[in-house]
Amino acid sequence: MELTWDRLELKAGRILLEEAKTGERRVVPLVGHAADLLREHVKVRRLDTDLV
Repeated sequence: MELTWDRLELKAGRILLEEAKTGERRVVPLVGHAADLLREHVKVRRLDTDLV
């Protein structure tokens, strides 16, 4: 719920999580339908917030 656009690397196909449940930084692969949806969403995203 707190994911921001600067944590998404759409071209690289990953999401950077600064603090996962373990408290450590984590890289999550972004593939398939989720990647497709975010690529479409970035075209119409709100500019008044950094939240995805």
